[in-house]
Amino acid sequence: MLSGLSEGQSKKINQKIRGGKVMKKMLKSKKGFSLIELLIVVAILAILAAISINLFGGVLGKQKEKSDKAACSYLQTAIQTYIAETDDVGLTDSEIKKDTVENLMDSFTKVITYTTDDGVDKKFGPYLNAKQAKLSQKDVWFEVAVDTDTGAVTVGLTKNATPANRIHVTAGAKLLYPISSAAAATST
Repeated sequence: MLSGLSEGQSKKINQKIRGGKVMKKMLKSKKGFSLIELLIVVAILAILAAISINLFGGVLGKQKEKSDKAACSYLQTAIQTYIAETDDVGLTDSEIKKDTVENLMDSFTKVITYTTDDGVDKKFGPYLNAKQAKLSQKDVWFEVAVDTDTGAVTVGLTKNATPANRIHVTAGAKLLYPISSAAAATST
């Protein structure tokens, strides 16, 4: 009961406040959200976006590393298959361009006519699909080493080598630059 009013008067006022005209006027006058409510929602969304960008940003980098390792494996398999089929451990065939890794990869995407020791021309390949040997990181290159004594092929990733010194086909050939654990080479 409201002070200073009779019981009947206070009931009428309570009815007007709870379900009557006063409450309806209050609801009609409030149109939309206040500025503070909108700022809180925007702040929460910004925090969630920042967290998700940090979480998924690292995933993309790891995926590129895995893709580049797979490209190393494809190139290594192509060279090993060529050596196994032709016994050309030194990659001496005239169709194999080994001045740069890009030219070497290009050679393995085509059919190679290899002249055996008997003088017979045989066709081999292609050993590599050009799409398989694409690198997804811009600052990384292939480095290839072929040991002519053992026929071992090692393909790795490097950030340091220039195009001229990224391929080594010699006895006891090793990669010039050590491969970091983030970009580990596949070797046999």
